[in-house]
Amino acid sequence: GELDASLQSFEEALRLDPNMSEAFSNKQLLTLRMHASEARAVIDETSMRLQLGTDGPQHRTLVLTIRGLAYMLRNHTKKGVKDLDLARADFSDALEEDPHCTMSRAARAYLGLRARDLAASSADLDVLERDEKHANSTATLELRSMSVRVSMMYAVILRDIGTSLRLNPTFHPLSITSPNVAISQLLDERRLLRA
Repeated sequence: GELDASLQSFEEALRLDPNMSEAFSNKQLLTLRMHASEARAVIDETSMRLQLGTDGPQHRTLVLTIRGLAYMLRNHTKKGVKDLDLARADFSDALEEDPHCTMSRAARAYLGLRARDLAASSADLDVLERDEKHANSTATLELRSMSVRVSMMYAVILRDIGTSLRLNPTFHPLSITSPNVAISQLLDERRLLRA
């Protein structure tokens, strides 16, 4: 209905003036919102737009952010880790051009949490929280809550590894390849201790 009509309006505006920055950005964002499966097309169109270099710095920042979001969406459908690296690079490039781009900052903080890079994620969250306009936004509060939960999970894992080492000096935490493996090994250790 209404979203389809908006998308058609943006497409018509671009047909009349292919350099209309606002229509281009709005079309790409709306496409991602309506059709996540179109992420590849958005990546291609935004890449081409960036290569042309016809947009000013503020709009270039937005196009980089949109392409980063498209990489994130494509990652959810294809499970491509490389896409998350490309998304993070786009968000970082956007923030180099405009350190106040909150969409890129919040997305990069989220990617930092997903990658378990708590230091980088915390740095982005700190910037968002210092900004009066965004300090209490839902996105900032949810990201901070997520950051606290991830930090607590790692604190528990480290505590349990320490306990395992004290109880079983042959336990080798360096062989752990992921938190899931660590948790299953720790559960096995606990089962053995209870037996």
